[in-house]
Amino acid sequence: MNFHIGQKVVCIKDVPRREYHPGLISYDEIFPKVNRIYTVRGYFDSYNKAGKFGQFLRFVELRNKPQSYREGVIECGYWYEYFSPLQKTDISIFKKMLEPIKETINE
Repeated sequence: MNFHIGQKVVCIKDVPRREYHPGLISYDEIFPKVNRIYTVRGYFDSYNKAGKFGQFLRFVELRNKPQSYREGVIECGYWYEYFSPLQKTDISIFKKMLEPIKETINE
């Protein structure tokens, strides 16, 4: 899945802490919480711990200091599979159901 800057997402599962960043020097990052909504402010592509390639997301609501990772000294990102795009619900069809029916009579 490709996320983009400015997109609203919801955290759908707990982001693991200790095992999340192998080789991390300190563990003082702020982590996303389940069912909270976040705004993507950036991302980078890399491999996760299991060797799967994908996006790591950064959020407007969470800021962490850069630390040493295998990619270099950077701010951490969070694996995309822990998030789902926030869906806007189109209710126009329901509003249309509330409109009076215009009856036409064919003679």
